[in-house]
Amino acid sequence: MHGLTTPWDGFQICGLVSKAKTNEVLNKKLGGSYTLFHDFEEALEPPKPDVVSISTYPDTHERFAIKAMERGCHVFIEKPLADSVKGAERVAQAA
Repeated sequence: MHGLTTPWDGFQICGLVSKAKTNEVLNKKLGGSYTLFHDFEEALEPPKPDVVSISTYPDTHERFAIKAMERGCHVFIEKPLADSVKGAERVAQAA
């Protein structure tokens, strides 16, 4: 795992995920040392993150959050929680 200096003890970015090239741009801005993934589920394998930050389009929030929680990850997610009330209820239930 590669570390990023932060004000939080023990916090490290272990990978960046994007289907587009935005992960490459962000990686470069962060120093260019992070593992890049183009598939969310692949990124949940090794390095097996403890926390996942979901900053994607709302139509992926529910699926990504539930998948990450099923793998034992804590989840930070941008609003909205899901793209429907039922989806948000499923995310809350999974939590």
